[in-house]
Amino acid sequence: MGAMRVIVFALLSAIPGTILALFGFILIGRPETWQNIQYAACYGPLFGCMALGAWYGVKVNRDEEMEA
Repeated sequence: MGAMRVIVFALLSAIPGTILALFGFILIGRPETWQNIQYAACYGPLFGCMALGAWYGVKVNRDEEMEA
């Protein structure tokens, strides 16, 4: 049950990560050609939010298990 919670939290946190990545793309000026450092502006917020969501999924309700 814990692994599923981590996956769900990570996938749900991809939504605000996508919005932040869009803002990052707009802030760097919508370039036509890409340099390697510019990938951090788009992929950094997305994967950063997913990592924070997965971390939160591990931490929340660690002691409680659902009973059927």
